[in-house]
Amino acid sequence: MLRAFLGVADGGSLTRASQALHTTQPTLTRQLGALERAMGAALFERTPQGMLLTAAGQSLLAPARRVQDAVQELSSTFASAMGREGGTVRIAASELVAGQLLLPALKGLRERCPDIQIELVASDEIQDLLTRQADIALRMVQPHQGSLVVRKLRILQFGLYVHRRYAEQYGVPTLSDAEDHQWIGLDRSPLLVDGFARAGMRVTAAFFDFRCDNRLVCWQAVTNALGIGIGLRNVGDADPNLVRVLEEVPLPELPLWLTTHRELRESIPLSRTFDCLAEALASP
Repeated sequence: MLRAFLGVADGGSLTRASQALHTTQPTLTRQLGALERAMGAALFERTPQGMLLTAAGQSLLAPARRVQDAVQELSSTFASAMGREGGTVRIAASELVAGQLLLPALKGLRERCPDIQIELVASDEIQDLLTRQADIALRMVQPHQGSLVVRKLRILQFGLYVHRRYAEQYGVPTLSDAEDHQWIGLDRSPLLVDGFARAGMRVTAAFFDFRCDNRLVCWQAVTNALGIGIGLRNVGDADPNLVRVLEEVPLPELPLWLTTHRELRESIPLSRTFDCLAEALASP
């Protein structure tokens, strides 16, 4: 119940809290109701601006955080495994970062620390470090929880690419004929459609001739000469079979953040994994 309370207090709404805690709004509502009955007072006021803490909610906020910190400290004590050099570290990263950046970085860790086992959560859904869904996370949005260690590693740059076989068959795409070419995009996710709109190109999902919500599959479609697709510049530029095209189209640059629990830095396996990733991923 305290987890639900803090989630809503931090997120300001049931929607954001349910997303952060990976649960449903009805579940959060039930948990908050049970906590309010136990406290004998309303903890939130529902307003058009969101869920605002009442006076009773404000008084509960600091004690709830202390309880959460105590639970995390206890969990961290067990996770540190009494200073063992080996152990399991669970890492969360987006599909693209996991497949194209993280796997090469883990090779160095494997060579230096063979006793450390890695569990990888390759998903575009954000895993919650505070509830131990992962020990380390690579994110493109800066975490703000005070109990986390956060390090900005680099800026990720993106480009549009085609395979040389595609360029030989259909020509190198230009701004004047871009809409006549075959494009690779996302299926149900609106991210690319929204991104094209910000770049001044109004398109629908039908604009993309090949669609898949798995970013790695989309990249494989590019390398198999199916059309124009978006990829990381350091990966695309290093492939001699790919050509970067339409450089006039503005693409976002995203920061890459490495984060873990402050207390878990006391774990030798976690510390070594964190430091290895920070070193390997800090530069293109």
